[in-house]
Amino acid sequence: GNAGSGFVNFIAGNLDNGVLMSGTGVFSNSVFGNYIGTNLTGTLKLFNGAFGVIGYQGAHHNRIGGASKGNLISSKLEAVMLYGDANDNTVQSNRIGINATASNVLGMTTSCVVVSLSRRNKIGGNMGAGEGNIIGGCFRGVSLSNAPENLVQGNHIGTNLTGTVGLGNSAAGIRIASADANLI
Repeated sequence: GNAGSGFVNFIAGNLDNGVLMSGTGVFSNSVFGNYIGTNLTGTLKLFNGAFGVIGYQGAHHNRIGGASKGNLISSKLEAVMLYGDANDNTVQSNRIGINATASNVLGMTTSCVVVSLSRRNKIGGNMGAGEGNIIGGCFRGVSLSNAPENLVQGNHIGTNLTGTVGLGNSAAGIRIASADANLI
C-alpha cells in the first residue's frame, strides 16, 4: 500500500520493534508501504522502542520495500537491522531517517541501515527503476560489519532524490568494517 491508497499501516510508539522477522522459517515476506516510527503525516518521529524493522536469527529472502513500494522508516535504534545470518534480504525504495517528503531529517542518533553477521543482502538497486533508498539524518547511513558479499547500489545517501537538499548523516555515509567482497 501507500499513504494515498488508504492501505498503509502506521507502526509507531511500540515498546519494542516496529516489525520483527526472526528465525530460519521466516522467508519470502514483504514489508512495503508502511509508516514505521513516524506520525500519521510522516513529518515527526514517533519511534518504536527498539528497531524499525529487524530481520535476524536466519530470516532470509524477505523484502523491505520494493520498486516504488517503499516504507518510511525511522527508529530509536537502527531503522533497518539485518543481523545473525539474515541472508539474501532486499531493502529497496525506502525513505529511511527522513520525513515523508524527503525534505528534512527526523533526528535519529543511530545508523539507518545495519547489516551485521549476514551476507548477500541487497540495499537499493536500479536507481532508474525506483529501487534505491533515500537514507539520511542518522549517525551512519549504511553500516556493513562482519558482513561479506552484500550489495549497496543506487541509493541517495545524505541527500534527497534530486540531490538538491542535504539530508546528511553525522558520521559516515557508508561504513565497512571487517567485511569483504561487498559491492558499493
